[in-house]
Amino acid sequence: MAIVTPFREVRDLLASLSGPIGAETLPLAACAGRVLAHDLVAASDVPPFDRSPFDGYVLRAEDSLSASRETPVTLHILEEIPASAVPRFELAAGT
Repeated sequence: MAIVTPFREVRDLLASLSGPIGAETLPLAACAGRVLAHDLVAASDVPPFDRSPFDGYVLRAEDSLSASRETPVTLHILEEIPASAVPRFELAAGT
């Protein structure tokens, strides 16, 4: 007969048995998927002012599933949202 243990109980038990394993120095290219051992602080702000005029884009993942270099997907710009502004429209398919 199998013993069923709740997920949270198993998670907490495993967390109590683990701990830091030490730090190592690696080249930046080998650091994907790892966690920094110490805080990393930039020597200067980039950009050197409080906000950037374009922070990025938002789209629905399902609208880009069929996209490739050979068959790009065209999405329409729904609106531009300046820094500190609130969107006026709900994100729709194809935008």
